[in-house]
Amino acid sequence: MAHGFAHPTTGLIADWRSRPDARIRFTIDFARAYADALTVVVRGTAADLVSVQERGSWVRSHFPEVKVVEVYESDCGANTRLAAAFAMALPADRFDFL
Repeated sequence: MAHGFAHPTTGLIADWRSRPDARIRFTIDFARAYADALTVVVRGTAADLVSVQERGSWVRSHFPEVKVVEVYESDCGANTRLAAAFAMALPADRFDFL
């Protein structure tokens, strides 16, 4: 268990839209040091230069122990907030670190 917590800890990296690079790798490595289980939300649209699928695949290939959730803005609808799409895509579990 990470850092002396009494239970396994969970972490969430939400709303990642940038291209895979050293900054993203550092962020995921940092989060993995504090959370026993980590979820990364990759968000995007059909117009993105690097697709949601490519970014999600990159995370899966470099960090196979990390859960990846892909959220498409088109899934949100015009009057629905992105947070609602996150809530539908993510499990009901709570996260210790965001």
